[in-house]
Amino acid sequence: DIRNILVHETYLEGDINPIVLPSDKLIERYRAMYERITRPPLALDEVAVKGEEIFSVSMDDHVLWAMKRMIQRGYSHAPLLEDKRVVGVFSEYSIFAYLAHEGRSLDPDLRIRTLQDGLELSRYKPERYRFTGPEASVYDVESMFSQTLQSGGRLAVVFITADGTKAGRLLGMVTAFNIAGY
Repeated sequence: DIRNILVHETYLEGDINPIVLPSDKLIERYRAMYERITRPPLALDEVAVKGEEIFSVSMDDHVLWAMKRMIQRGYSHAPLLEDKRVVGVFSEYSIFAYLAHEGRSLDPDLRIRTLQDGLELSRYKPERYRFTGPEASVYDVESMFSQTLQSGGRLAVVFITADGTKAGRLLGMVTAFNIAGY
């Protein structure tokens, strides 16, 4: 009933005061909601792991060193960077692909470069990677995860690069874990 009175009754005439007035706190809450809808927060600002905070690997890193760091920190994917650009991803898949190929074993001196076939972005079948620019909102990135899931895939990471492409300089990365907590 209060909603109907507020929406349908006009108080523009005479001395009639409205029955219910929203509090300043409620008005501010609606303003904040309006702002989030009309100017959504950027993924890079709100949910991405940024720049120097990103755990990455290089071709010369030892595989076991990288695996230990990832386990200690709870990471499942580490971008392989060359000149601050993503050229691959080191993950469990990289290890499994290497070990499964011709029954190989894990040598303590094994370097990331040896796993090259399992690092390439285009080779991943079970996992997918997407690239977007710094202007992507939290909702844009969330939509990428949802759409991939609805199409039967699994989006592992969205990389945010300076120009939104694989060739762009890496600015941040978002995993499903990052977006789920938002």
